[in-house]
Amino acid sequence: MAPVIFIVPGLWEGPEVFEPLKKALENAGLSVFSSRLVSTGTTAASGLTVKDDTAAIARDLAATVELAGSDGVVVFLHSAGGFLCSAAMQGLTANSMSVTGRKGGVRGIIFMSCAFGPEGFETKPTSTMQYFNNSYFTCIDPRGILFNDMVDSEAMKWIAKLQCQPANWDGTTNYCGWREVPSVYIILKKDKGIPPEVQEQMAILAGSKVVHLDAGHMAQLTKMTDVAQIILSVTAEFQ
Repeated sequence: MAPVIFIVPGLWEGPEVFEPLKKALENAGLSVFSSRLVSTGTTAASGLTVKDDTAAIARDLAATVELAGSDGVVVFLHSAGGFLCSAAMQGLTANSMSVTGRKGGVRGIIFMSCAFGPEGFETKPTSTMQYFNNSYFTCIDPRGILFNDMVDSEAMKWIAKLQCQPANWDGTTNYCGWREVPSVYIILKKDKGIPPEVQEQMAILAGSKVVHLDAGHMAQLTKMTDVAQIILSVTAEFQ
């Protein structure tokens, strides 16, 4: 059987932007599960940080690994989901599970326009973020940064669904799952949020096989068929 797909979104977007892709993959015969960032849609009053998102993803991933059994899991990570899930997969990789005599676990990673760093990587505010009264932050220009290759009517529909993130969210990465798990990095050539040259650096850091796609940051919407085909192809390699 093919590995199960586990999707982790980035900031602001939530899992809904992956629903068309999820349905396409399911129609192709794959089992697909999505996680979410528990901090998305909250303010600083919630007290939620990188640590909470990582822990929640780890719980969802552990359940998916258990369900997948010996078929294993391939994680599909977008934007901030890259470093969050990489940290969350500690003890859940195929390598770490085999050490304890268990089968399955995370067999492969598909990054799509993700930013991350080595152990000790600390998240910080970027030029794409706009902060409000030390309470929350949003994307400063979602039309130009996130949906730059989408027609206005479609872009506005998705922009209306974006949510805020809490101020004081930042944290430090202490584990990098990509050191244990082989990966593919989808570089989005029209991305205005994470420039292609930065994506190239990330792919080199993780030792990823690289696939280029002529799309902006939300390629799961604008190039859904292409992204689905890449996932299907990569999943077959990790089978």
